[in-house]
Amino acid sequence: MISFDGIAWKVNNPVDSSGKSLGYIGRIAVDRRGFIWTSIRNAKGLAVFDGAKWICNEPEYLQSSGVFDIVADRENTIWLGSGDGVYLLRQE
Repeated sequence: MISFDGIAWKVNNPVDSSGKSLGYIGRIAVDRRGFIWTSIRNAKGLAVFDGAKWICNEPEYLQSSGVFDIVADRENTIWLGSGDGVYLLRQE
């Protein structure tokens, strides 16, 4: 993922706690807080960028199929479309 802050371009790809790349970004959604939600195609996981760091997760319920689509709605619920169905992550 590449961003531009008005002065310089910055590459900021999802990494784990050791700094190792998690792989290719599949889908992207932005919630009301400005957090960037991404699916990780080759890891069957989910990553969230809070503006400072990546928070990575590979929930058990996504292990068999991964995330094919992500949508953030007006109530700040994150909708995850997977091969196994639709999952909702409700946030405050």
